[in-house]
Amino acid sequence: MRGKYIAVSISIVITMMASPVRASVILNEILADPASGILGDSNNDGVRSGTQDEFIEILNYNDMAADISGWSISDNVSMRHIFPANTILSPYTFLAILGGGSPLLPNINWQVASSGSLGLNNAGDTVSLFNTEAQLIDRVVYGNIGG
Repeated sequence: MRGKYIAVSISIVITMMASPVRASVILNEILADPASGILGDSNNDGVRSGTQDEFIEILNYNDMAADISGWSISDNVSMRHIFPANTILSPYTFLAILGGGSPLLPNINWQVASSGSLGLNNAGDTVSLFNTEAQLIDRVVYGNIGG
């Protein structure tokens, strides 16, 4: 085999896996089907509404504040809420996103859904929380909770 060369190619593949980052802001509670009568008046405006009294609660369970300005909440149908500028969650703080109405909740952090409604399905739905880069932060899938 004089005068012939054999070319050898070596490929090295390095796979780097990012460590999973544990989200410090989570979907904490979902109310898709408010109770009947005044007990279902979650927004405390004096009127029970099957849509306006729905809510989604998020929690910052970290010891540092979280800026969630521009983050969003969606369900299986559409985006339901975009957090406005300067939405800062203090450490270990809850924030309720209400379906609508004229909330009277003096001791609770709250916002009304920017889309005008949460539209949570009583027969089951998927609620997702996304950051400003549209990365999934948390997701809750629930089944039939009507009644």
